[in-house]
Amino acid sequence: MRRTLAYAVRYELIESNPMDVSYVMPSVSTSARTDDFVWDSGGLCDCWRAVHGSFVEPAFLLSAFGSCRVGESLAARAEEVSRMDVGGVSVAVVPITRQVLGTGRNPTDRLKNPQSKRPVVLAGDPAERLLGLASEVGCGWLTNDGCGRPLSQQIARDEFARSLGAVGMDAHPYHNLRNSWETVARWTLRMPPWVTEKMMGHAGKDVTARHYDRPQVEEFASTLAQAWALNPFADGLDFSR
Repeated sequence: MRRTLAYAVRYELIESNPMDVSYVMPSVSTSARTDDFVWDSGGLCDCWRAVHGSFVEPAFLLSAFGSCRVGESLAARAEEVSRMDVGGVSVAVVPITRQVLGTGRNPTDRLKNPQSKRPVVLAGDPAERLLGLASEVGCGWLTNDGCGRPLSQQIARDEFARSLGAVGMDAHPYHNLRNSWETVARWTLRMPPWVTEKMMGHAGKDVTARHYDRPQVEEFASTLAQAWALNPFADGLDFSR
């Protein structure tokens, strides 16, 4: 572009070459940042109260209490949800094998990485609620538009923001639920990082984590159930207010 416009300057078609101007860009410290807010355990419970009964609730539960990415939370099927009871704690198990991409609503089995294909586990009342919602749907997409079709990511985000706004809560991004789950899993449930990494579908950093450590659903369920038994922070919530 600079050479093309220099030709125009040479023949006096324009007075100066705008491509010769040096622009001062804002520094990183003054640039707009993404919203990195995370809800604590009480905040996740408040979010659950806000979305309770909404068509986005099943997906919310999978993200806020099960570590799912946005697209993963929208691609679970009701008939795939199963129950485990571990030491008196109810656990819901959902296999993550597909996702809804940001460009549409048709699920694809192309996940973010190979480790993303994993069982997701929820415990306590969130597990019971997810199991109940799956039973109501029976067969089909767990989170759907009422006509049996899965939701797009944008519709899910909009409904989540609307639900929070309706009760006076700040509408932070839907995808922050996953960050919040990881933080609560480590600091409230006290699960070690090498466990939460696998539950989130991360490969891990060391050789053992990347090549040898392959926990099964029983290990996920048992670890979560033990942690939940010590701190069942989302059990017994009052949804009437």
